[in-house]
Amino acid sequence: MRPNSLNRFDTFRSAACERASAESKRYSTAPCGCRRPRPVELAWAITAAATTGLKGHDRWRGAHTLLARKLDNRRSTSRLGDLLDYVISRPLVSAEMIARHLGISTTAPRDLIRTFDLHEMTGRQRYRAWSIL
Repeated sequence: MRPNSLNRFDTFRSAACERASAESKRYSTAPCGCRRPRPVELAWAITAAATTGLKGHDRWRGAHTLLARKLDNRRSTSRLGDLLDYVISRPLVSAEMIARHLGISTTAPRDLIRTFDLHEMTGRQRYRAWSIL
């Protein structure tokens, strides 16, 4: 037998690999070991992502509702409402970002943050950053 020629086992192996390759494009193996068509897996992935997104939205909406209750009985010139909208729109805020956005002094955001009881995320004394959740 010549070294460069294919024998019948090599041709069988290559045909089996081609079939397995074509089949793997249509099916995926789940962690449980069962094989599912790829469109089904895609639909499940989209459903899982949508569920996660809705849960996150519910958490942010609940936090907004709780913080909005602290706005009752405030003066009409209070910047707490603007701070609430700004903090909801950003995942992380610093005192400088708040001061720049609201047009207030650099020390005033710390008092506003204490009113809302935001979570301090950096664990530092300087250059702090806060978040709602």
